[in-house]
Parts: sequence; C-alpha cells; structure tokens
Amino acid sequence: MKREVIPERELDQLIRDFYENQNTEYSEEILVRLAESLFIGPEDGVVLTPVQSTSQNYDKLDRKWKETIRLGQEIALESYRVAKPRKLLGRNYHVHPHLVAQLVASVLDYSTLNSLEVSILMQTALLHDAVEETVATELKNQKRIIATEIPESLLNSGVFTDGDYDLFKEFSEKGKKEGIHIVTDRSNELRYQSYKSGFSSRIGGGELELQRYFGLVDTYVDRLQQEMEEVESNLITEGLDRLGENLERGLLDIQGLSRMERRMLQEVIIDTVANLTRFGSQNYYEAMKSIFDRGVDSNIAGYFAEIVKGCDNLANLYDLDRREKSYLPNMFTFEFSDEQAGLVDAFIDQVNQEWNPERIRAERDKLNTLADHVLMEVEYNLTPLLNLTNQSANSIAGKALESAVNRAAKKNRESVYEGENEEVMLPIERLYKVAKGHIYLANLGKLYENKKMPSVLKKVRELLVEATQQIAYGVMVEEASLRLHKSGFNFRSLRSIWKDFSSYVSEGGLDKITETGESGYDVFQKMDLRVRGNKGSLETSFNSPLEIMKAALGLNAMSRLRYKTNSNFYLPGIGQKGIMPEGVIKI
Repeated sequence: MKREVIPERELDQLIRDFYENQNTEYSEEILVRLAESLFIGPEDGVVLTPVQSTSQNYDKLDRKWKETIRLGQEIALESYRVAKPRKLLGRNYHVHPHLVAQLVASVLDYSTLNSLEVSILMQTALLHDAVEETVATELKNQKRIIATEIPESLLNSGVFTDGDYDLFKEFSEKGKKEGIHIVTDRSNELRYQSYKSGFSSRIGGGELELQRYFGLVDTYVDRLQQEMEEVESNLITEGLDRLGENLERGLLDIQGLSRMERRMLQEVIIDTVANLTRFGSQNYYEAMKSIFDRGVDSNIAGYFAEIVKGCDNLANLYDLDRREKSYLPNMFTFEFSDEQAGLVDAFIDQVNQEWNPERIRAERDKLNTLADHVLMEVEYNLTPLLNLTNQSANSIAGKALESAVNRAAKKNRESVYEGENEEVMLPIERLYKVAKGHIYLANLGKLYENKKMPSVLKKVRELLVEATQQIAYGVMVEEASLRLHKSGFNFRSLRSIWKDFSSYVSEGGLDKITETGESGYDVFQKMDLRVRGNKGSLETSFNSPLEIMKAALGLNAMSRLRYKTNSNFYLPGIGQKGIMPEGVIKI
C-alpha cells in the first residue's frame, strides 16, 4: 500500500486534532498515521537533501514493534503538550521530534539492525526532548516561588544582615515600580550589565549604596542559580522515572513482547534520553561530553544518542533554512564557472581596449548599462569578479562591474524596505547553529579517529556536512545580496576578504582552531562565549556585515573543502571542555 507524505501544515493540524480528540477512535487513527509517516519522510522543502522513503522497512516490522512505535508517539505527544510552539516556525512542538525521528528512519541500516533496535531508536528520537521540555515548564513555575523565598532564606542563614535585607527589599521594590526587575539569568552578561546600568540611572541612590545593593543582587542570583540547579536535577530524575513508568505501563499492554524485550526497550530508551537531556547549567560543550564521553565499544545507549543528536542538529538546521527565505530581484551567488569567468574576462578586455576616460565621461550611462548586462549574463555570480587580478579589478571595466554590483545590492535592499520582502534575517542565529553542527562533527570524528565509523553515523555525518555548508552559504548569499552597498561593506571590501581568505586557507587556517581570530574567519573563537552560555555575546562578536561574511565564508569552506573531501577529517582543537587554539594565522 502506497502511503503519502504528510505536509507539515497537515502534520501540525493532526497533532492538534489528537489533543482535541484524545482516547477516541480518531486519535488511534492519528497515531497509526503518524507512526507510518515516520518511515516515509518529510515533504519536499523541509530538508536540504531529499530523504528516501523507508516505508517498506516499516511494513516488515511485526505488529508488536509497530505498536511500540505508536506507544512512543503517544507518550511523546503527551510529553510535548505543555511545551511552547517551536519559535522558528510557530508549529506545535511535536513537529520537531517527529522530523528528528523521520531523519533517524532515513539513515538507519536496516540490514544490520534488528526490530528491537529500530523500535528503540525511533522511540528515542520522538522522546529525546520529552524530559527537558517538561522540566523547563515546571522549572519556570518553581523559580517564581523560590525567587521570592531566597531573600528571607539569606537573612535566616546569616548571609544577609538585617540592614542588607532591608536595603535589598527597598531597592528591589523601587526597581519593580519602574519596571526594572532583577535579571536572574547571569549567562547573558550583556543583559545583566545593562540591568545594573539602567537601575543606576533610573532609580538613583548614593554610589556606595548602589554598589552595596548590586553586591547583594549578585549574592541573591548566585543562591537562586544554586538552588535551581538542585531543583532541576531532581526534576530531571523525576521526569526520567515518570517516562520509564509510562513506557513500562504501555509496553505491558502490547501482546507478544517478551519480558526481556520490554526490559530492553524501557532501559535503553531511558538511558539514551538521559544522555540527550541537557541541564540548564550545562553549556553545549558539556552536553556533547554527556553524549560522546564513552568508548566506541561501550554502551548501546551512547551510540544511539549520537545518532539521535546528529539528526536533532539536522532538524534544527533545516528549521532555520525554511525560516530564512529571501526573494530578491538580484540574488548574488558564489559559484565556480569557467564559462561565466570567460564572459567577465571578455567584457574587461573589450572595455579596456575601446573605452578611455574621455569616452567614459561622455557615455557613462552606456558603460553602466553594459556592466549591468554582464552581471545579469553571469546570473549575479560574484565569484568571477572576486577572482579578478588586481590589475583587472582596478581597470575601467573592473570598476564598472564593481559599481554594477553595488547598484544591484542597493536595489535588493530597497525592495526589502518597500515591503516586498518582510522576512527577518537572522544570520547570527544561523551561524551559531552551523557552529554547533561543527562541534558535533568534531566530537564524532575524534571518537572514531582510530575506529571504523558505523554506516549510520557516516550517513548522519554526510547529511550534516551538506547542511552546514548550505546554511553557511545561504548566509553568504543573503549578506552580500542585502547589505553589500552599506558603508564599510561594499564590493571592494568583499573582494579584500575573499583574497585574504585564500591566504588563510593556504596557511592552514581550516585545519585548526586559531588564536584570538585576528582574521575573523575562525568562527569558533567568536562563538565560544555563546557556546558556553553567554547569550548576548553574539551581538558583540558579529556587529557588522563584514564580520558575519567572514564567519560564513569560514564555516562554508570548512564543510566544503575539509569535511566533504575527506571522510576522516575532523577539526582538532574542539573538545568536550571547549576550544584549544593552536596559534595565529598571519595573512
């Protein structure tokens, strides 16, 4: 029986229908359809690389294994009921784990996996965020309660004196009246400092009083974070226990499962979800340690976690790609084409032979029209222009082409301002997701440096390399197409970093983490604070289109020139504790 792909909007509606019709025949039909769709794949346009249908593998599963996957769907749907919609696309949260499970189904090697392992992987993919999302909601509720109790707790324990307590309460109440609340998330240092600065200017008070108050705030926030970490740990333990109980109860109702199969399903799913569940206090490096800190021959839960996490990274990148769409009249590209390079060379030779300064003054509009036409002929591909020699670039024709590029970019930007393109561009978020993909790839490569990588992880790696390359390339295209005419970022400055980047690559810049990032192409230096949890650091690190372009260029080349051409490559200098620079690249 041929099954149709479920379009994402319909999938979102099916999930809503399930919630509204739970415990009815219709909800059972929805569960069956959702489970089947995991092996068909998402609709076109959801993923960058087409996903092969594996529905024949689903059909080969015995009834009991199909029922276990439906059980995983049902528990996942209930777990994500309280989760907020995914912020990138506004879809029901369950759409995301559903896509992760579809990606897992597409990369599995069914000839080497038994039905039990397929069931475990599919359920884990569906449930990978279940505990984390449930805990996040409960944690937010408990934080409000604990936050109000801490000042008195600090007083009773002797950390605050009576005077400290009175000052803290007085100033905090003044701040609330002005709409200034204590920033309790210290991971965003910029926001934290902005809070202190705003408080000082609007609330006033003596300098010594303010310094004393901010010291009390630091103590308060430290205690709050300490208590919240303990609460979160307990909630995660409870969440995993609750998930285990739900699995145990559901598996008992499935006929044909042996006691050993039920035990394996429950234990391995819980262990794998535990590996994938990230504590709020953990940064991304530490989260990778939870997944990769094992020997390649140790436990099956660690191996399954690597597969699911890789597909989770993919799903996050695909979400970004679908959100960030631009429809511009002159979309620039960066492709290598001998034919288009020939067109540019022919234009330069002809103009430099036939045009002199006097003719340019008399017929400038005609020259501009010719240059615009050449840019259209090469389909707005900037690579032939960026690769020109200095002599050609600085010639009459070269400067005419430079002006044509800047004019085209200006038209693109004007189309956005006129409302033809209302999409919000988020290049920093996209690059951060790409960098996280590279951190996963580095950890994966390191783990299997001296061992044969399983075929499933090879497929995950291949898809992730392709996705990181394309997303970074998309940032390059959009930054050039939308912002190239702006002050400090024009075709000349783009050509300069293009030439510098060639030197950076030839000097080994793509083969290691470089010191302080003098070149700007080593995105991992600039991303490090964000990966460690400082949410405001990206705005400081990527404060201009030029810096964003450099980072996108570096990430794209890392995927295209290293990971894609060498199946054994991984970037040294990225580990489970952070980055380890190996020197400065002089360019």
